[in-house]
Amino acid sequence: MHRAPIVLLFIAMPASARADDALTIDRASHFAKLALGCVQKELPNKIDHLINDPNDVKRPKDLHPAFYGCLDWHSSVHGHWMLVRLLRTLPALPEVAQIRKTLDATLTAKNILAEVAYFSGANRQSFERTYGWGWLLQLAAELDGWDDTDGKRWATNLQPLTNAIVDRYLLFMPKQSYPIRTGVHPNTAFGLALALDYAHATGPAITWASTGSHRSRSICSASTAHSALPISDLWSIKHETGDLTDALRIHPRA
Repeated sequence: MHRAPIVLLFIAMPASARADDALTIDRASHFAKLALGCVQKELPNKIDHLINDPNDVKRPKDLHPAFYGCLDWHSSVHGHWMLVRLLRTLPALPEVAQIRKTLDATLTAKNILAEVAYFSGANRQSFERTYGWGWLLQLAAELDGWDDTDGKRWATNLQPLTNAIVDRYLLFMPKQSYPIRTGVHPNTAFGLALALDYAHATGPAITWASTGSHRSRSICSASTAHSALPISDLWSIKHETGDLTDALRIHPRA
């Protein structure tokens, strides 16, 4: 309840006042403890769960064996992202061993396949669209290319769910004829921003391809000309074509 004023004050501070805001080991340790304290804490839990039949009435950990903590699914996912990020960038962190142990317990192949099965269930096309989708791709991007034995295993385990999320972007975006600008979870610009991060990190191209004309615009990870394109321009690209049947394509690496 008290987070918003803190965030607003931080944003309002001039750059000079934030000069000492580097992520120190102590500060990173604080953040690590926050995530470690919740990613395996099942309750309380605010599940967003559509029940198709009586067999769907289950506890959060049974529904989402990988991402059941931190109150809700997407918070668990970005809690995992933060742990991986801290592990990659601050190997001297005191919580390194605990982080590895936790991720070993949650990011198992079996757990991830259960998450994929949940997404594949009837009437769940909109589950975590697009906020949770984006954070899952952010986690995948953080693991991609990391020269770490555990990290490679976690990335491999996560891949089926990553593929499922990419497929959902491809199915949903061609149908989305207008931007959702609300400042909460369904915001399409935020979801696209995280998808773009994933594209840049893992190598595919994000292409706006007009199905009703010969015009198309591409944003490629290898293209320096487009690397600084603001995410807010993505929807402008879509509408400048004059054809609202444009589609977002995320092409996997060859």
